[in-house]
Amino acid sequence: MNELLLQIKALTNGDPLLTAVIVGILTLTLSGLVGYMLKGIFAKMLSWISSLLFIRLTIDDSHQARTEVFNKLSFLISNTTIPLFSRSISEAVYYDYSASYDGRISVKSIGYGMHVFKYDGCLMLATRSKVDSTMPYDTITITAPWWSKDKLHSFLEDTRGDISTDPRVNIFEDTEWCRYGTLKSSGFSGLVLDEGFKQEFLREVDNFASRGKSVVSKLTILLHGQTGTGKTGIARALAVEYCRDLYILNLSTVNDATVHKAIRKVPPGAMLLIEDCDCVKATVSRAAESNADNPPLTLGGVLNALDGVIPLDDCLVIMTTNHLESLDPALVRKGRVDVSIEVPLISAKQINKDYLDRFGAVINRTEPMLGCEVYELHRRASLRYSVCCKPL
Repeated sequence: MNELLLQIKALTNGDPLLTAVIVGILTLTLSGLVGYMLKGIFAKMLSWISSLLFIRLTIDDSHQARTEVFNKLSFLISNTTIPLFSRSISEAVYYDYSASYDGRISVKSIGYGMHVFKYDGCLMLATRSKVDSTMPYDTITITAPWWSKDKLHSFLEDTRGDISTDPRVNIFEDTEWCRYGTLKSSGFSGLVLDEGFKQEFLREVDNFASRGKSVVSKLTILLHGQTGTGKTGIARALAVEYCRDLYILNLSTVNDATVHKAIRKVPPGAMLLIEDCDCVKATVSRAAESNADNPPLTLGGVLNALDGVIPLDDCLVIMTTNHLESLDPALVRKGRVDVSIEVPLISAKQINKDYLDRFGAVINRTEPMLGCEVYELHRRASLRYSVCCKPL
């Protein structure tokens, strides 16, 4: 140190003021460098100690499947906050379709910032913040002592406890999937179907459901038949029977870009319903009108989506059409559509038998009927015999 000081004095020709300035600059530089190096060490030590003493749970509402849990979690925290150590309380909306017609319920919600709350005698800290300044999503991080890990898990289970487990209905609108309630159907027990069709249809689905995960990633079924045979009702019943969330895609509302986005966002294990696929020009003709403001949906875009360029993992894909002969052969060829089944009229024998089983009354039909006609027959009978009539 003395040698360094002598060198500085020699450099400044013994000027005391200049020597003091140089020594001061070197001291500040060295102190800043040491402080910067120790800063990282202290931050890591604090992070390590914090990870030993506390556990954290973070959830965001960036995906539709998590929004319901996110809002319920925020609601429960807002009910147990300690006012002196909490920020603002705002309003949120969650869905409970057993409580109201449209399922929309407005409740309290925690605002941005930190909130101290108490659950089962344990103090916890909840912090709500933005995921990103450019994204309209929020996160809630709950911090609890490590010895309260079981209570934190119990709190999360309480959040999930009263959320409906019925299959959800989602419809693609504009550029996003929108939630439209849950399926309350009783499955195939509420439908009147031709026995031969029902056995063939369920056999194909059962084979897919029981296959090994590595064998095939999805099953595509094309249901075709007359208008009113109940194709959409069959798809809804299938979603209930196999406990799969239902995603409904109308090809007339998408183009090549949005159809890829829609299918990419269908989660694993769901069911995708593409209704009336013959109503779109791209599926019946390879010519597509060019429009810069509204890009078209082309046959190539539909085929790429169905072929698995965008993978659908463990998904059931149901396509319906009233005019099989109108579809482009490339759309319905083997390998692209795994199973093509015609939905037949319901035989008079089946109608008479089911009517007797449901209402205990005899009806003598002699002609087959459409599914929608059978539903109307049952609706009138339910009014007469005071028996609940399930929609097809």
